[in-house]
Amino acid sequence: MRHRPRRVIGALTWRVYHRRTGDERRNGGSGARVPRRRHPRPSTGRDNERFGGGSQLGVVALNITLTQLRAFCAVAETRNFRTAAERLHLSQSGVSVQVAGLERGLRLALIDRRPPGWRLTKAGEVVLERARAIVEQGALLEREAAAIRSGVRGQFRLGATLSIADHSLSLMLSDYLRAHPEVRVSVRVQNTREIENAVLAGELDVALIEGSLSSVGHLVEFPYARDQMVVVCAHDHPFAERCHISREDLLEAPLIAREPGSGSRALVEERLGVSLSELNLRIELSSVRAIVTAVAAGMGVAVLSRRSVAEAIAEGEVAAVDVDGVDLARFFRMVHVDGGPSNDAARAFATHVRAIAALGPQQRSAAAG
Repeated sequence: MRHRPRRVIGALTWRVYHRRTGDERRNGGSGARVPRRRHPRPSTGRDNERFGGGSQLGVVALNITLTQLRAFCAVAETRNFRTAAERLHLSQSGVSVQVAGLERGLRLALIDRRPPGWRLTKAGEVVLERARAIVEQGALLEREAAAIRSGVRGQFRLGATLSIADHSLSLMLSDYLRAHPEVRVSVRVQNTREIENAVLAGELDVALIEGSLSSVGHLVEFPYARDQMVVVCAHDHPFAERCHISREDLLEAPLIAREPGSGSRALVEERLGVSLSELNLRIELSSVRAIVTAVAAGMGVAVLSRRSVAEAIAEGEVAAVDVDGVDLARFFRMVHVDGGPSNDAARAFATHVRAIAALGPQQRSAAAG
């Protein structure tokens, strides 16, 4: 068997030469080089190069916690680690540790930390949607577990204004009653002033209203969800061709409004700086559904909660426009007597409402309708 001349130029050259000639011998002396066997590496996207991907089957045993998911959601929603830390009552370094732990547990890079500023990776955007749902379910589980431990039962009297009752009350009560199956609720639906008077008179234990309180010092209010009022009109109305109208346009238009005492009406009068009775007021109605029907029939325009008319807008029944220079944002509020509700069932409902307010914007919007 003929071998190549052996010329050693240092130890490294000698090792390379013998590795090659050894391969040739194992190939029967043909002189053909046998390629070294290499194991395929799992493919990974750019977003998770730092973590080397997962197994070839893509199955990874997750080692993550709700605390990590809450921290990631807070950072993604606030776009700031310090603000997220304040929301979660943690240190900024603690939030960073939780997010980094989530990335290790998922074996994915969720945040691109390269300059000029951090942003979510594509993987982070996908994980954020799932994380929000898991955090919301975790919060619900915590409330239900607390309810089971407390054994809350009995009955309480709940008041709600028309806009809230028409749109979000059923969803809020559904979550509450699922957590407190032994509780019975009696609901009264009226306008804001009537509900306020009923709470003051002790006829209601707790209430959900859409306006501000007129009494001072007797009742406690807690804002739990943000709402936006919009002008609604028929599709053949001149306003429908525009995205925005002026304050003067609205003041000159034929109006359809809620009855006196309504929180929606009071807010419109406050923000416009004028009483609606002094304007071109065509009809007063105490039902949001009746107002939408009148607007669609071309009887006039109205200012209503976007939540209340979202379905009518989506179905093309009416159109919505904003008013330039007029802030029509408001909060839905929980109201009870100073010192809190008097029975366990009502106190548990108040705790449920506060838990909704503590959620992130998207979860809060879903929970509060």
